[in-house]
Amino acid sequence: MKKLATALVSAAAIMTMSTTAFAAENPAEVFDRVMEKNNTIQSAEIQSGVHSVILAKDVIPDGQMKVDMAMHAEMDMQDTTDLKYLAQVASSILGQDSYSQVFYTDGYYYVDANGVKLKYPMPLEQIISSVQTGVNTSNMESSYMKGISLNEVNGKCVLAYEANPKKLNKNVKEALGTDANLDMDIQEMKGAYVLDDNDYIIYMTNYIVYNMEVLDQPMTCITLMETEVQNPGEPVVVTLPSTDGYEDLIGLYDGVIESEVE
Repeated sequence: MKKLATALVSAAAIMTMSTTAFAAENPAEVFDRVMEKNNTIQSAEIQSGVHSVILAKDVIPDGQMKVDMAMHAEMDMQDTTDLKYLAQVASSILGQDSYSQVFYTDGYYYVDANGVKLKYPMPLEQIISSVQTGVNTSNMESSYMKGISLNEVNGKCVLAYEANPKKLNKNVKEALGTDANLDMDIQEMKGAYVLDDNDYIIYMTNYIVYNMEVLDQPMTCITLMETEVQNPGEPVVVTLPSTDGYEDLIGLYDGVIESEVE
């Protein structure tokens, strides 16, 4: 909790800091330029931490649940006909720790969760979309923001932002489509991007508060995400583990499809 409070105070300080060496640049223009450039990254190595508190008095014992996750991920998408992706994830939910390793190769998604090894077919387009959502800056743009500042902190350019919830919610609803099982309403979102000299993001924080309904159950989620990007713009060599010993779930999918057809 102390770490969360410190990060929020730091984010607030960045938002109010006076602009120095970057005063001549328009923050909104820089924001869009940075988002566009970082969405073109084909290789990435990241380390991220996610700290969440979920409030749901009618669903969760004691009315709240803490979720902490740490992830190290590598992605190589320079070959557009293939994708090499590897991630190690450690998580803690309700005091229960777990570890998993996931990777993708040759049309299969492999999962090793606490020693249980499974694999199942996944289209290349689906895994690329999923990985890009986690690694890239998605479709964030200055028009969704109600405040953007451009400052120098310890010799680095820092883009700090605060989103306009109304505009952001409209974009989220369009992205989710008509999903009847999920209703998400963002209450607050702010964060900061630290840039290198080439406009690549090397560190980012994101604080978000949103209400949602899952199967008609109301919940509130408060999340802080911190991500560090290693050597952005440089090629990443991804060494995948052995594919031996994974149970293939393709038969299970075939059975479901056949049942639905019958």
